[in-house]
Amino acid sequence: MPIPWKNCGKAGDILSVQTWDASSWPPAGTSGPLAGTATFDQGTGALTKLLVVLFLGTKWVFESVGDPGATVASGFVTLPSSLPMALVAPPLPLSAGPLSRTDTFSSTVPPITVLSHANLGQNLTSVTASLGLTYNGMSGFPIAPTAGTYGAMLQLLTQQSAGVFCIDLELTDTPFIGIASAAIPTLSEWAQIGMVILLVVGGLLALRHRRA
Repeated sequence: MPIPWKNCGKAGDILSVQTWDASSWPPAGTSGPLAGTATFDQGTGALTKLLVVLFLGTKWVFESVGDPGATVASGFVTLPSSLPMALVAPPLPLSAGPLSRTDTFSSTVPPITVLSHANLGQNLTSVTASLGLTYNGMSGFPIAPTAGTYGAMLQLLTQQSAGVFCIDLELTDTPFIGIASAAIPTLSEWAQIGMVILLVVGGLLALRHRRA
C-alpha cells in the first residue's frame, strides 16, 4: 500500500518519487522508513545530536549541525521549528538517474517491507537540509514514547536553493525519534581497569618493600 506522505516541496523538485509503498501501514514499534536517534549529554542532560535516516530510493542519512538549540524540560525536548541538518550519506556527488531499494523493518509490529523507486533529475554536488519535528502540534518530541500525533518534515535543497525533495510524514502513537543508549563500560572493560589497578598497587608495594 502507498505510504501516506505529503509532498511539502514543489512539482519540479529534482527527486521525483514514483513508488513509496509498504507491505502494511501504519508501523508500530518504530517509525520505519524515516527514523532518528537523539543523543544527550550524560552530565547536563542537554540534547547534543540528532541523527535521522530516510529510506527513499537510497539511504539518506542526516546529522544535526552544531548545537541543536533544544530546551529539555519535564520530559519534553523543545526544538526550533526548522533544524539545520548535514547530509552524511549518500556521498556526494550523487549522479542523476533512477534510485531504487527495498528495506524490511523487523523491529516494527508486524515487520514491514518498504519498496521505493525515485528518479534524480540532475547530479547533486552540494546540498543543505532541514528537519522539523512535532508532537501534538508542538515543535519537538517527548523523551519517553507517549501516545499522540507525531510529525516529521525533512527538506533537502541544493546550495542554489533548488528543491531536491520535501517529505512530510505523520504517525499516531509512534515516535520518529528514539534515544541513543548511554555508553557504559562492559564487564570486560571493568575487569581490565581492575587488573591495571592491581598491577599498579602491586608494583608500588614491591617498590616500597625493595627500598625497605
